[in-house]
Amino acid sequence: MTYHLGIDLGTTYTAAATHEAGRIEVVPLGDRGPSIPSVLYMRPDGNIVAGDAANRHSVSEPERIAREFKRRLGDPTPIQLAGVATPPEVLTGHLLRWVYDTVVRAKGVAPLKVALTHPANWGPYKRDLLVRAAEAAGLADVTLATEPQAAAISYANQERVEPGEVIAVYDLGGGTFDAAILRKEGDGGFTILGTPEGIERLGGIDFDAAVFAHVSQSLEGVFDELDPEDEATVSAVARLRQECTAAKEALSLDSEAVIPVLLPTTQTEVRTTRAELEDMIRGPLMETVSAMERALRSASLEPAQVAHILLVGGSSRIPMVAQLVSSQLGRPVAVDAHPKHAIALGAAIVAARAGGVQVGDAHAATGPAPVTAPVPVIAASPAAPPAHGVAPSSPPAGMAPAAAASAPAHGTIPATPTSPPVGAPAYASDPAVAAVPAGAAPPAAAAAASTGPVDPAPGASVFGASSAAARPGGHIEVPAPGATPTATARPTPNLPPPPASPPAGYTPPAPAAPPAPASPAAGYSPPPAGPPSGGALSGQGPVAGSPGFDPTFDAVPNEVPPPSLGYRQASAPPPPGTSTDLPPGYLTHDQKDRVQRKQNRRGHLRIVVVLLVLVVAILATIALTNKKNAPKSLISLQEGQCFTGDANDLKVVACQQPHVGELFKIVPAADAKGAYPGEQKLIESGRLSCAQAFEAYSGATVEAASQNEIKVSPNVPTQAMWDDGNTSTYCTATSTTDGKLFPGTVRKAG
Repeated sequence: MTYHLGIDLGTTYTAAATHEAGRIEVVPLGDRGPSIPSVLYMRPDGNIVAGDAANRHSVSEPERIAREFKRRLGDPTPIQLAGVATPPEVLTGHLLRWVYDTVVRAKGVAPLKVALTHPANWGPYKRDLLVRAAEAAGLADVTLATEPQAAAISYANQERVEPGEVIAVYDLGGGTFDAAILRKEGDGGFTILGTPEGIERLGGIDFDAAVFAHVSQSLEGVFDELDPEDEATVSAVARLRQECTAAKEALSLDSEAVIPVLLPTTQTEVRTTRAELEDMIRGPLMETVSAMERALRSASLEPAQVAHILLVGGSSRIPMVAQLVSSQLGRPVAVDAHPKHAIALGAAIVAARAGGVQVGDAHAATGPAPVTAPVPVIAASPAAPPAHGVAPSSPPAGMAPAAAASAPAHGTIPATPTSPPVGAPAYASDPAVAAVPAGAAPPAAAAAASTGPVDPAPGASVFGASSAAARPGGHIEVPAPGATPTATARPTPNLPPPPASPPAGYTPPAPAAPPAPASPAAGYSPPPAGPPSGGALSGQGPVAGSPGFDPTFDAVPNEVPPPSLGYRQASAPPPPGTSTDLPPGYLTHDQKDRVQRKQNRRGHLRIVVVLLVLVVAILATIALTNKKNAPKSLISLQEGQCFTGDANDLKVVACQQPHVGELFKIVPAADAKGAYPGEQKLIESGRLSCAQAFEAYSGATVEAASQNEIKVSPNVPTQAMWDDGNTSTYCTATSTTDGKLFPGTVRKAG
């Protein structure tokens, strides 16, 4: 049984597919689906676990988890994994090895060829790091394919795409966005037109963060009260992030989702709707449409010249994506039934073609077709590799034929080793893999068994699938620029550490003489200046080393691509030592100190506020008590109220109860603003006013009241009261006998 393997290493999810006996299918990698989370977990014994098994530890042991390291590829700042500073490319090698082992266990034999995908706008530096990661995983000979090309090849394998037809690939994944314009060639390959565009830090994890921020805002400061040092808090926050991701995915199918919040200080639910999610991500999605428009302009094309816009990547399943892309660009969109797997399926086809298998497109005419690969092959070393493939009858227009002397022979396809080289990291699944019967000899043996050089037919181009023997430890032996490549192996116990940053002068091979690198970093060997072995790529542009060749991606034949990769970063990468990409729920020491100081200030403020409230309450209580206990006078009464006591120290009671007197009238002064008229004058005028008021109030005269032992009296203000503004006369009806109480009111008593 022979097969070819394609791996799509994504920021958040990783998928793999195989081409076997004419069938292309996705390999189940996870417990819950074909793809797995791009997550690594380091066990206490140092072994590495990946995928679903690793993700289950993300809540309980986040310090032993590494995720989203594809975003960090090329960043000189290492990632902390179980307290160990690990470069992103080493973590990438761990994940690649785990995927490779899983496929080998399922198939029982090693694949004949492996293809890896990467964003279209990765330059030589990042591609070289990906090759080094593959070598560290024991994959010494891999083919690299751009993600848009792999997606287009997968689409053409399912739907009919005519030669010369142009399609646009909109790839919105978990961590990055890429937009590329491709044209179908007559040999089945796809050529990238213009310059691919992309946004480096935009994908599903950013949408997850938007939902998490929405939840945090809905909880109104609950997160400020959490202790970042508490393990229960860290686990609860990590679990909440997972719930936010699940809610985002659910809103692609439903209009509403409920996010459970189970924090140490709060247990509640937050409801969110699809409309709210669309408001959160509308701005970033419009940026992706703008990137697609820039890609079209770089290819000198109008949207009307594009047949379809192919949506790939897990985040493209959001309904708003298809609506925005179609409405803004005015072209139909094609959504793969499984957008997460489209790139892996295309990578499997690339691997098969690199291995010399003819893979036709959907609805293609029967009969032999030239075997081409849409992407260049990255060899493990410049030692003479065998070539694979069938040469087309004539090269495409503008392509220079491969030199007869430099074309290697068509030989035996080496099998990828089933165990890592000496010095490679240990894996928990290695023993199981070691027991799997190998389907082919090691690369070194296969290379030795290949036949001698054979000249290709005149005018024919050869598909060069370089497959050099793996060095011990996965090291690439690269000669200095201008030197002659040799096949001498130099034993190296371990993979040399990656450079802290792209070495000064590290540039792709120029069309003319090879450039001389300026002071390359220690331990880093730039790629050889000469053209790669294997000859030209059929239908994929000029031969390496000829004018117009750009190894970043395949350009139109004889058309020099723009010098810029056209990549617009959302933000500049952090300088060495300042990266803040930490596991969810974790803070740096400075951030922890700031949070602690903020919590201390809040605690002190709470104490001050409580003390102030307590003081105010005590003062208010004292004031109310004094007011209640203060002696009352007639001035404090209202007409119709009854009282006990004398005029300057009385108590208001209900008139049905026994009482001393009743205030029945308050007579204002005739000239309140004038001078004090004197007490006697006020009494005389008040007596008359009170008599008239009593008759109106009770219906009886003052004489009748006196006969019933009721005394009608005017209570006039003193000089001091007049000066204070109390100028009214208070008319009362009291008992004529001192101390005698009488019930009832004199109102309408007759």
